[in-house]
Amino acid sequence: MKTTTKLLSMLIMLCAFNLNATNYFVTPTGSSSTSVPGTSWATAVSLKRAVNTLATADHGDVIYLAKGDYDVTASAFGAYVSLNKGGLTVIGGFAGTEPEGSIDPSQSTPSVNVTRFYGAAESKQYIFLIGAATSTQTTTIKNINFEDMYSTSTKNIQTLVFYSNAASTIPYVVDGCNFRRLTLTSNSASSATVMYYTSIQANLTIQNCSFSNLVCNSITTTLAATSINSGVLKLGITKTPTTSVEIKNCNINNNSVTGYNSATSAAIPGNAGFIFTNATTRTNVNDKGYYKVTDCLIDNCAATGIGGFLYAGQGQTWTFSGSVLKNCTSGSYGGAIHMAGGTIVASPASNTTDSLSIVNSCIVSNTSAATKQAVSYATSTGNAVTISRSIITNNSNGAGSTTLRDILDPTSSGTTVVTYGATESLLNGGFVSSASNSYRGATTYNDYLTSTQLQTITNASTLSNAIAAGQTLIDQAKLATQDIHSVNYSNLQFSMHGKTLELATVVDEIDIYSISGSLISKVSNAGNISLTGIPHGIYLVKAIQSGSNALAKIAI
Repeated sequence: MKTTTKLLSMLIMLCAFNLNATNYFVTPTGSSSTSVPGTSWATAVSLKRAVNTLATADHGDVIYLAKGDYDVTASAFGAYVSLNKGGLTVIGGFAGTEPEGSIDPSQSTPSVNVTRFYGAAESKQYIFLIGAATSTQTTTIKNINFEDMYSTSTKNIQTLVFYSNAASTIPYVVDGCNFRRLTLTSNSASSATVMYYTSIQANLTIQNCSFSNLVCNSITTTLAATSINSGVLKLGITKTPTTSVEIKNCNINNNSVTGYNSATSAAIPGNAGFIFTNATTRTNVNDKGYYKVTDCLIDNCAATGIGGFLYAGQGQTWTFSGSVLKNCTSGSYGGAIHMAGGTIVASPASNTTDSLSIVNSCIVSNTSAATKQAVSYATSTGNAVTISRSIITNNSNGAGSTTLRDILDPTSSGTTVVTYGATESLLNGGFVSSASNSYRGATTYNDYLTSTQLQTITNASTLSNAIAAGQTLIDQAKLATQDIHSVNYSNLQFSMHGKTLELATVVDEIDIYSISGSLISKVSNAGNISLTGIPHGIYLVKAIQSGSNALAKIAI
């Protein structure tokens, strides 16, 4: 009885909480006046007033943004918007005419009612501030476009959109936002075009977003010719072991980071074409920062320094799952990915045991500097790379080598451990068999992996097409390395006479399959089958007799 009463009380409290949530309404010309309530479209307010003043923390409040252009340089926009309140939803994609009494976040139609932030960030430096706050309730920014934003001054501007100056325990979600044509020019050697958040103490999720044509550029007369640790996203987990960052279902393309000393006319290497992560702050030697890239299509990210897409600091576990990284470039290590590894001070002090898992993903046609790698580790002890049903191939470097060491390799000590997961993978044209945990070099097994086949990945415009193409190549590789064999039947004996394949005896059925498994030709109750009209290539022939099968590989 006591348990039932207690549960009832909790439900009543929950209902009361939901009923107390308030909706606020924002338009591009909304008022900043303290006398305007913002509780209807007719009394709409500015975004700053709605978030900073009107909304209540941990209250479930929703702030609805009407369609239109929000000029961040305008005085009416105000200074930064503070996201130091848990349980808040800021959502765009509304016409501004929806009935207030029945409005709901599910009514957002961002492709029709475009909510767009644009303009120069000179005076504001950033739009959203993540400051010191304590809450377990998630705050969400959803369905807003950030386009054509820039900075041109020599101010120490570290980001254009999201900036954190203190630790927060609020979980944040950025959902359905588009970041396009943003250029951050700054005199800071540590900056990020979209998000600078290096004190993460609760889960951060960035999902269903696009990032395109974003530039992080440091031009200054004071920086020495050392690396710039910047990117489009600069992140860092400072509370472990449960905190995670996940980027999922995002389209990421044509982004870059670079640096330049205008006094000496010298280029400064810029690290991380998209993500730069600080070393994880540990309170225990086993703590790590957990990062995930899931179901993302990544194309043409560039760094003049290390890490065409990613530069990962020490003390981290990264998982790439269901993703494609292609056409990325770096001026040093890691045409696509670089894991820093190394020693980090902990309690007690210890070497890191960083790990990188690549699962059901394709890392193809990326370019690193001479003798460097598409996926690389710095010198450290005990780092591990796990590859499962993935393709890492057609990546280039100045050395021109095609060995495994040139693809996944510590920069000097050779202590990185590479394992191969539960299913097959392709590494640089060589087939990896999980059964023997062995690597077969491309110089021996390359008949199944052609430039034309690889173009099905590099030319894919959608993630699903690229992944499907990658999985087909893996299946082709597996079949192409099999020897002629039989199953419950005597060895399949045949001979080729011109364009006819002849068996030693008549069988119930003869099938010809492409190497990817498509049926090409079929005959019944025969001892031969015509190959006329079948293009040159590798095929499978299957003979069926009394329910038993025999399979062989043939070249036409």
